[in-house]
Amino acid sequence: QQPLEVVMAQSDEVLDEEIGRYGRKVTQRDLSVEALRGPLSSIEAGKAETLPLGASVEAVVRLIEQPATSCVVIVDANDRVVGLITERDLCTRVLGKGLDPRTLLVEEIMSKEPITLRTDEPITHALAQMDVGGYRHVPLVDRDNHPTGVVTARRIIHYLVEFFPDEVKALPPRRVNPSRRH
Repeated sequence: QQPLEVVMAQSDEVLDEEIGRYGRKVTQRDLSVEALRGPLSSIEAGKAETLPLGASVEAVVRLIEQPATSCVVIVDANDRVVGLITERDLCTRVLGKGLDPRTLLVEEIMSKEPITLRTDEPITHALAQMDVGGYRHVPLVDRDNHPTGVVTARRIIHYLVEFFPDEVKALPPRRVNPSRRH
């Protein structure tokens, strides 16, 4: 795999090339390379639901049952990010293995030392992390690694749709044959 800095530089080059090739189509907001290089604070981050090390996985399930919560950030005694548990983790690391969430601790199933970003970092950094690492959730932290929010692939998509409201929102709903879903 290529270093993240190389991937991010290549992403910037591709964006510049695409803008040059197709020109800018101005809509309500103008999508440009600069918009993608803007800070993550431009995107409405989700709340960082947190649990301490030693908490039960059942507590994670209870938090994820809440609307708009798809992950839980695990923190140490100093409230610093040390792990992350997503809905997918619950499915693959607990339910898929027939384990009981009431008897497991978060540290037994969490992704340890997840990639984190600060809100002053560019959106392209989040895109590169998600692309290279296959992540759908990236915790946002302050300078002391305390959680401040979570940026998700879904929130980035919502941000991008704002640049093309007429093109995206005017599309008719598409019926999906249930037998063709993945």
